[in-house]
Amino acid sequence: MEEVTILYGRRGRRRAEALAWFFERLGLRVVLREDGGEGVSVKYAGVWWEDPDEAIRHIVSRRYTRREAPTLFDAP
Repeated sequence: MEEVTILYGRRGRRRAEALAWFFERLGLRVVLREDGGEGVSVKYAGVWWEDPDEAIRHIVSRRYTRREAPTLFDAP
């Protein structure tokens, strides 16, 4: 199973939890880590993104390039 690591600071916990829920719905294993910094960072396939929205776009396009992307409620 592919893995996503989410690093978050004190103020980014809720965003990190929402991202974790989203990535779990896509069938990814999620690792949440508090790092004491500011904001939220996402690592997938060896690449870090400081912008979680950019990470979402990349991950969804990479996973569903050749097939129709499921809705959030279609994932296992």
